[in-house]
Amino acid sequence: MSGLSSDSDTEVVFEVSGEECGVQGPLKRKTVIKDGRRPAVSAWHRYWVQLWGGALVYYHPKSLTSRGQERADFKTSPCKLQPLIGQGSKLVLVGPQDAQSQPDVFQLSDPGKATIYKFRAPSVSAAKSWIYNLQQALTENIQRPPENLITFE
Repeated sequence: MSGLSSDSDTEVVFEVSGEECGVQGPLKRKTVIKDGRRPAVSAWHRYWVQLWGGALVYYHPKSLTSRGQERADFKTSPCKLQPLIGQGSKLVLVGPQDAQSQPDVFQLSDPGKATIYKFRAPSVSAAKSWIYNLQQALTENIQRPPENLITFE
């Protein structure tokens, strides 16, 4: 069971069946391919991203001009939720494309939606942490099938 709950007036917490946040931090995201096509214009967008069990939760920055890297620099309400495993498809993680020139960049692709996103972490160690935690979450979600919420009896 997943949902949004509010612990106070300022903080919104995302809960996934008792799961805890695996990793979180600022990331830049760029759309490489969306619905099988390259976008006409593809820019980097900043988000605060949290990995909760089997989903990525995105938060917009409080202002477009802010360059802050702390959680307080981003909104408290999530703007996007991206499940790691969807209907008939699973996200595919690709580590650093070019470990020499871009060791802080990794990609997630969704074959079911024909979409590829490139992510840039603020440091190489942060990118390695994201890659490790995403690999773990994807492996756990393969081994643990989603709960069937509807029974046909």
